[in-house]
Amino acid sequence: MGSGVKEDDNKTESGARSYWSESRRLSMGILLLLPLAAIYQVGIVESGSEVRNLAELWLTQFISAAGVPAAHLVNGLLIGTIVMALFKLDRDGSVCGWFLVIMAMEGILYAAGMFRGLNLAATTAHHYLTEVLTVGDLGRTSVLVAVGAGVYEEIVFRLLLLGGGAALLHYVFQWNRAACMCLMLLVSSGLFSLAHYVGMFGESPSMFTFLFRGLAGLVLGTIYILRGVGIAAWTHAGYNVMVLLAG
Repeated sequence: MGSGVKEDDNKTESGARSYWSESRRLSMGILLLLPLAAIYQVGIVESGSEVRNLAELWLTQFISAAGVPAAHLVNGLLIGTIVMALFKLDRDGSVCGWFLVIMAMEGILYAAGMFRGLNLAATTAHHYLTEVLTVGDLGRTSVLVAVGAGVYEEIVFRLLLLGGGAALLHYVFQWNRAACMCLMLLVSSGLFSLAHYVGMFGESPSMFTFLFRGLAGLVLGTIYILRGVGIAAWTHAGYNVMVLLAG
């Protein structure tokens, strides 16, 4: 009986390690972005709505300037990327659908923690929290825009700026990987906060909102580093929706 218990324990530990490592893979993270991207693309872009996520416009403005239908091209790129991710996952081993479900639930769990934790911190720091959370239409925009922010802002600020920037620094200057990641975590979080003051629906600049968004960027960046872009996107989207519903 003793050996049986030990064998079960080993299987449990192996499964936990497998989920932890598999869920951090870029291909799994990209695959997890599919439902969020589909909700945003079908609900906002394909409907012709003029309300868009700023990060998505940054990614598509050069395509639109060239006279190419950006929405359709982005949809095609998303489908192509998903197919490539599925091919890579299939080549490396079978794709565990339950892992994707658990990853989405993990992101929503982090979102709930962010929602409660950041609100508590902001309430302690400033008695105008309710006004701050609704500045810039975050608490008044549609659920679709909130979901889109989770996808495109994580691609821009975490995947490209944080992950790509850290990789570039390490490649060019041969700095320690951890040091590059920490530096880009701070840089990407600061730029993430500043981006909320840009554009037609940008917030009015203030020290409190800058620190609040910067703290959110640090939390999301840490989740990206430890758990990958897919879970970070679900955390971001889930948090935005919670703020929207609470408002």
